[in-house]
Amino acid sequence: MKKLAIFGSGRGSNFESIYKYISKGIIKAKIVVVISDKENAPILKKAKEKNIPAIYINPRNITRDEFFRNYDYIRNYLSEEDKNYILKACEDHPFFSSNRYKELKRILYDHKIYHTIKDFKVDGIILAGYMKIVSKYLIDKFPNKILNIHPSLLPSFPGLNAQKQAYEYGVKIAGATVHIVNEILDGGPIIIQAATFLKENDTLENLKKRILKYEHKIYPQAIKWFCEDRLKMEGRKVKIDLDDLKLKKIVNDEALISPGLEKEFLID
Repeated sequence: MKKLAIFGSGRGSNFESIYKYISKGIIKAKIVVVISDKENAPILKKAKEKNIPAIYINPRNITRDEFFRNYDYIRNYLSEEDKNYILKACEDHPFFSSNRYKELKRILYDHKIYHTIKDFKVDGIILAGYMKIVSKYLIDKFPNKILNIHPSLLPSFPGLNAQKQAYEYGVKIAGATVHIVNEILDGGPIIIQAATFLKENDTLENLKKRILKYEHKIYPQAIKWFCEDRLKMEGRKVKIDLDDLKLKKIVNDEALISPGLEKEFLID
């Protein structure tokens, strides 16, 4: 049985959906810890209600002092130019307002996360509405073992407000994608996608609700396959061992899911 860490920044609706399928025994896994970068995120409260360890890790605590305290560690990620900047660092040095400094702080934050979750002996990380960008450090610690869901048909509309991007662009089909996390934002290998057809009088809110409905089906399905070791990487493609499974691709007249869902995930 795989041990999972859930990372989230918001309401935790995908967390609840995943927990439901685990509690029913459909997904053979255990959520051993929930991590959030938001102190008052509802996902933390929901985890505590289920007696799951829920931990807030403050990203703002990565101060300049901590940066230098960790210099021996962080220098492995520094270029020679970075090192020269730091050796001459002063209060107003441009290095400390650069994107490179922000990137290195993100590595330190994920370093802190890793040392928080490693005692839980985590087998995989599930990003469920997690708004921080995961650094190469954490990806290297969990290669092909970090999953994310994004509310668009990737590679279209990566980044924030994906549903709004799609709606305002005037697409005829929108949806959601579960993918393995790599160093490209919303650019990892795709596991499963759900497409929903836009209706004549659709509002943005209606579209968001419908996409979320299918997120709650395809994410648990992908996690089940992950926990059963069915996902194999071939280049940037995910090959799924489906030989012994019966899947349904067309769920109803408003959605199409590929490669499909097992029967347990067809029921609302």
